[in-house]
Amino acid sequence: MGWRQTTRRDASRSGLVLLEIVLSVGLFAGASVVVLSSLASCWRTLESSRLSAKAADLAVTKLSELQMDPTLLRAEGAVEYEDPLLAGWTWEVAVTPGEALDLQAPAMQRVEIAIRYDEAGREHRLVSLLPVETLEPEPFDEYGVGY
Repeated sequence: MGWRQTTRRDASRSGLVLLEIVLSVGLFAGASVVVLSSLASCWRTLESSRLSAKAADLAVTKLSELQMDPTLLRAEGAVEYEDPLLAGWTWEVAVTPGEALDLQAPAMQRVEIAIRYDEAGREHRLVSLLPVETLEPEPFDEYGVGY
């Protein structure tokens, strides 16, 4: 076993191997950055879609609550949800009489529900026309049956 002398050809070959390694690491790093930025973009879009769906669901739920309990229409300004899972979410109701809207059916009212999530700067609005009689409380007898 003797020492092997390095020739010029061996030195240039080892330089090429080093260059290939540097290039492959650079390409891998570049591809990783592209994939990670795509994943971050997908995550932001997913979060935005989740908040939009939740706001739409809360608006429909609030409209149903208003149809069952018209006293909620008297709420002034933005009202926070009492549920701790909905911390940061607020709702607001605006009622416009049918006469003010110049509707053909003055017995209707325009009810607009605004759902807001201030932490994300989100707002969702739902507008519906409801008959006036559904917005007034119905009298009940002593058994809880409406007249």
